[in-house]
Amino acid sequence: MRVRIRFQQDKVNINEVFDGATAEEIVGKMKERVRKELPFALRLLVGGMSNLMFAQETVKRYNEAQKKSLPPPKSCEEFLKMAQAEGLATLEA
Repeated sequence: MRVRIRFQQDKVNINEVFDGATAEEIVGKMKERVRKELPFALRLLVGGMSNLMFAQETVKRYNEAQKKSLPPPKSCEEFLKMAQAEGLATLEA
């Protein structure tokens, strides 16, 4: 599975492709990529999150920034589908 993410919010700017066997693996790679750009305290916080928790926090912050009310994803697959629906991701099987 391959996913291209195009996202910019606050100090995080991502325009790259993530490969993985599962949505869980891809979200984990996204989490590590975002983590590198965060201040130390937030890096620690994000590092302690599961991949699903990271996806849910990402949607929460996206909702706040975009004044939307998307529901928190119940899985990493749902998170990637939501990102695609919002025009932030392109999924390739």
